Amino acid sequence: LVISVPFEVKASLNTIKENSELKKHGSLLKPEAKVKSMEILEITEPVFNFGSVVEGTLVTNSFKVKNITKVPCKIESIIAGCSCVTSSNVQDYINPEEVIEIPINFNTIGKVGENNKSVKVSVSNKLGQSVDYVLSIVGTVTL
Repeated sequence: LVISVPFEVKASLNTIKENSELKKHGSLLKPEAKVKSMEILEITEPVFNFGSVVEGTLVTNSFKVKNITKVPCKIESIIAGCSCVTSSNVQDYINPEEVIEIPINFNTIGKVGENNKSVKVSVSNKLGQSVDYVLSIVGTVTL
């Protein structure tokens, strides 16, 4: 059984594992216990469906993202899964509750057929949280 938990909780879980009470009484964690979310950004639409376009069309979309933490976060990197996908002019830092746009461009030359292109956006903050998000552009390219 693998349980994914935020970094703040890991130290106390290690202490619990070493505690002899765990062996006597079973798990000290209740099933209904809530673990604090590590989400940093809220992305309302992480997938953009461009429908059907003719080869050679430059597909663009600006993904709106919001920092949902109480501290500024930093966009560490934006990595495309293909050289046909690019992003530019993205600010490095996002203040708490601030909404920014991450523009993604898809060059359709040589990409006839069904397409699902994505970028990985890596974000961190001063609380030690680091989260990767995937933004995708999907659709069909025709001749």
